[in-house]
Amino acid sequence: AVIDLVTDFLVIGVSVTIVVLSLPYVQQSYGILEGSPDPGGLPYRWVLKAFIPLGFGLLGLQAISQALGALTTFAAARAERTAPQ
Repeated sequence: AVIDLVTDFLVIGVSVTIVVLSLPYVQQSYGILEGSPDPGGLPYRWVLKAFIPLGFGLLGLQAISQALGALTTFAAARAERTAPQ
C-alpha cells in the first residue's frame, strides 16, 4: 500500500503539472481557432489539443481515487496490527 501511495502522489503531481502547463497552449490554440493547414484537414485542431489537459485531469482524479483506496488499505492493516488480541 505504501508503494501505491507513493506512485499515486507522483502521478497526481505529474498530472497537475501537465494540466497547468498545457492550459495556455490550448487557450492560444482556441483563441486563434486553430485548424489544420492542410487542404481538407481538420477544421478545429484546438478541440484535439483540449483533450490534453482534460485527459491528464481525469488521470489525476483517478490517482486521487487510487490514493484514497491505498490509504484505506494502509489504515485497515495498521489498525489490524495494533488491535488487541
